[in-house]
Amino acid sequence: MERLLTFTLVLLIVTGCEKDPEKEPTISDQEFLQTHIFNGSSKWTVTRMEADTEREFNSESTTIWSDQFSTCRKDNIYSFGNLPIEVASIDVDESNSSCDMEEPDYVPQGLFLQFSSDYKKAAVSIRGAAMAKLFDLPYDSRIKLNGFEHSWEFQEVSSEKVVVKVSMPAGQSAGMVKNAAVVWVTFERDR
Repeated sequence: MERLLTFTLVLLIVTGCEKDPEKEPTISDQEFLQTHIFNGSSKWTVTRMEADTEREFNSESTTIWSDQFSTCRKDNIYSFGNLPIEVASIDVDESNSSCDMEEPDYVPQGLFLQFSSDYKKAAVSIRGAAMAKLFDLPYDSRIKLNGFEHSWEFQEVSSEKVVVKVSMPAGQSAGMVKNAAVVWVTFERDR
């Protein structure tokens, strides 16, 4: 009996002293978004863009839109701005390679996000020049003078990777597709 009591006491001490597992961030964790993602200094690149709709580009059609990106677009840097409240912006920088001499290399506040109260979604306004860089579109007057409205739903959020589901209404794709499209965009932290 004494052995059983001693064993139980030791077991309680050992299990009672275990550290609580670290809390994994949730997609709706505003503090995590402010600290790790929208902190004004984090820089990201797009590593994958896949859609539910094929896009024709240079006579090729595919649902993996990032496979069609020009080399000069693959190194674009997306700087996620501060998230003091439910609003943030994303600056776009062409980094080391420029695609078009007529196109600006840097687009400050190219994307403007208005978050939902649970931080799982955002209404996104995209300036024309930022739209051209994000989706690898030719920079012409049709793009340059327009703005586009999309909605983003955050699918995965970590300090190294952000995956958003972009809902693109018909007429808001700058001619990439004829109808509405859903596009999953993967951003990975730039080193």
